[in-house]
Amino acid sequence: MSSRVNNGYTSYEGYHIKLDCDVDMENVEYMPIGVKNYPFQGTFDGNSDIISNLKISSKQDNCGLFGVVGEKGKIKNVKIASATLESNRNNIGLIAGENYGTIDLCSTDNLSLISSNEFNVGGIVGKNYGLVNNSVNSASISNAEQVGGIAGENSGIIQNCTNNGEITNIDTAGGISGE
Repeated sequence: MSSRVNNGYTSYEGYHIKLDCDVDMENVEYMPIGVKNYPFQGTFDGNSDIISNLKISSKQDNCGLFGVVGEKGKIKNVKIASATLESNRNNIGLIAGENYGTIDLCSTDNLSLISSNEFNVGGIVGKNYGLVNNSVNSASISNAEQVGGIAGENSGIIQNCTNNGEITNIDTAGGISGE
């Protein structure tokens, strides 16, 4: 297991993190995990516990519970409820802003809202180069371009996923992927 730290960021390479209870994020100022130069490279297992009241208001690209998931990164069994994500930047998703790794068995509920005035907005991931599998979006998405219920832009693989979320005020959109 290694952890590279630079400028306050770490990749968590080789780390295995597992939730063991529900997490209420009310009144928490949250910063996404992983940035472009230091993506999350570990395993995060939500253990089907619920993350609720997640509020992210960001002025940076790659915004979500995870900002950037690297090629070695794996996010699984994450359930997000009653979240609000507002950004005026690109690559926005409740689970990850940008994904190069694996997102599996993740879900968002119908009390979640994503609002962005920019590109690549998805209920699960903003921009996907990796694998998104067995995931369900029920979050509502509004005011964005290149929007998909699962991924705003997809250059990777999306399989066995479902979108139940409402998509409104959109330029380019798709139920699963916007582009």
